[in-house]
Amino acid sequence: MTESTQPQEFMALEARWLRICQDLTVGTLNRMSALPTNPGGWDGPYREILGVARRAVDDTLALERDWVDACTRFEESVPYTEPFAKGNATLVRAAIDGREPLWHAWFDAAEHLADAGPAANALAFPVNAAFQAWKDAMEGIQQTAAETAAPQSAAKTGQTAEKPAKGTKASS
Repeated sequence: MTESTQPQEFMALEARWLRICQDLTVGTLNRMSALPTNPGGWDGPYREILGVARRAVDDTLALERDWVDACTRFEESVPYTEPFAKGNATLVRAAIDGREPLWHAWFDAAEHLADAGPAANALAFPVNAAFQAWKDAMEGIQQTAAETAAPQSAAKTGQTAEKPAKGTKASS
C-alpha cells in the first residue's frame, strides 16, 4: 500500500461501515413498522429482524478483519514496526474470531426462541451451547495471546522463544 492509496482504502472501509449501519437501521425500522398488533403474528417479522441483525454482525466482523489487514499493511510500511504490527494484528484477529462463534450462538438461541412457540416453552433455549461457545472462544483467544506474546517478548530481550504446543499454555 502506498501512502497515496492509504486514505482511500480507509475511506472505503469507513463507507462500508456506514452502509452496514444504514442497512441495520433501515432494515430494522422497516420490519418494526410492519409488526402486527397481535403477538401470534410476530414470528415472521421477528425472524426477519434477526436476519437483518445477523447480516449486520457478520458484515461487521468481515469489515473488522479487512480493517486489521489495512492497518497491518500501513504499519508494515513504517520502519521498525513490522514485528509489532504482525503481533498486534494476530491478537486482534483472534479477538474477532473469538467473538464470531459467540454471536452465532446468540443468534441460534434467539432463533430457537421463535421455534419454541409459546413463552412457557421459550425458557428451554440452548444455554449450555452458548456457554460452551463462550468458553471455547475465550480459550482460543488466550492460546493465541500466549503464542503471540512469546516471540514478541523474546524479540524485546534478544532471546529466541519457542511457540507453545497447541493446547498448552505458555509459561511465564
